[in-house]
Amino acid sequence: MLACIYGNYPYSSHYTEKGPSRFAQDMYITFGSTAWACGVGWIIYACSTGHGGYVNEILSWKFFAPIGRLSFCAYIVHLEVLNHFGATRKEQLYTDVYLMVFGSISLMIASLFFAYILCLVVESPTMLLETIFFDRMERVFSKRKLIKETKTGTTKKIEYSPVNTEEIMADQKT
Repeated sequence: MLACIYGNYPYSSHYTEKGPSRFAQDMYITFGSTAWACGVGWIIYACSTGHGGYVNEILSWKFFAPIGRLSFCAYIVHLEVLNHFGATRKEQLYTDVYLMVFGSISLMIASLFFAYILCLVVESPTMLLETIFFDRMERVFSKRKLIKETKTGTTKKIEYSPVNTEEIMADQKT
């Protein structure tokens, strides 16, 4: 991953006047994004299988959960904010550094505002319904008892007792 970030540095700074060869440019353009995606995928895989170490501890902080939800919603609404900004312009936009900085910050704030609204209106209620549904399903399946488990060759057959719906309904009332 460091090669993806810093691999082009000698050619993009004052370090040298000579740029990379055509072959080096083609290789970086062809494999740079794929290598970055593989690196991020490996971090995700290592953290999900328990081999992440301190990286997993840092990425598992509770602080990152709302930021992750908000950034995903911002990813969804940001293009619409940009389209609205571009479509409502009545005159040509002449740019300078200060206008670009002000425009970028204001568009980012607008995107985060609409992302917050989207998170409150859509994502949070959906997560609540999902939690209720899966909690109820867990209670239903925890009431079933294993009758027998038979293994023949490569197949495994598991038989459970039927679910007693009156018992589950009585548990839901309490």
